[in-house]
Amino acid sequence: MNTKTKLQEIINSKAAKYVIRIVGALFVLLLAFKAGEYVGIRKASFSYNWGNNYYRNFMGRERMGINEGFRGGEFLMGHGVGGPILKNSSSTLIIQDRDGAEKAVLLSSSTLIKRFRDDVLASDLKPGEWVAVLGNPNEEGQIEAKLVRVLPPPPQTPSSTNPQ
Repeated sequence: MNTKTKLQEIINSKAAKYVIRIVGALFVLLLAFKAGEYVGIRKASFSYNWGNNYYRNFMGRERMGINEGFRGGEFLMGHGVGGPILKNSSSTLIIQDRDGAEKAVLLSSSTLIKRFRDDVLASDLKPGEWVAVLGNPNEEGQIEAKLVRVLPPPPQTPSSTNPQ
């Protein structure tokens, strides 16, 4: 018997087919495990970084009081806005952002609106109230709100009460 025939005989044997199937199944399981590990690491990394960057993203560079974040910083304007309500229609809020620009915020039936721990209706929001809005931007540049949180107005600073 030549070497080629012996190799074909070994490959065609039941034991070889059994071993190949086991190795293949172990390879598929290893790939599934690695994919799960990759997804888990990505989720954990996102969660960790989101928590670490919460204050920088939503309130400014430093950990500061809830109202101090509206005076500057790095608020994510594409996915949120904070400031006073200028106008409240049935499904749209107009908010003045920290730069004085007016931002349209779309409200839906799934938008969560909170004042402290209480849920409130969109009709309960009044012009002049301060809010922080989180949501997703749409193609028209409006923010589709997921969460609207009513905030106390920021304290008046000496420079804002006595302009010179």
